[in-house]
Amino acid sequence: MGESGQELISDYCGAAETIVHEDLKMKNMSIYVCCEPDAVGIIIEGIPVLTNLGNLAKVCCFLLGLTYALNLECPSKLSKTFEVFQRLFVGLDTLRPKSSPKFMTLIKQAPCPDTQT
Repeated sequence: MGESGQELISDYCGAAETIVHEDLKMKNMSIYVCCEPDAVGIIIEGIPVLTNLGNLAKVCCFLLGLTYALNLECPSKLSKTFEVFQRLFVGLDTLRPKSSPKFMTLIKQAPCPDTQT
């Protein structure tokens, strides 16, 4: 989508979760992944709101849900990523009636499950 994955997901290998929380204090919205101990969570406005969620797919779903439930604005640097979350993964249309050109390119590149044999 042309956006940096590091804007949303911070990967920490061998760091304690408390150190990760301190490091991400200045982030508006972030997902963190700690390899040891195995911890995945969400930081919003510098505060860990959900921790020990298990896997990255689940965290992405929770983040989208929190964004809607708390009426949060998606970070501008991640607008295309959140568009994919909304349109492709959840099936929701965003407020924009027309999909972005980058989203349409992604859809055209994806194999159609109905045509595979």
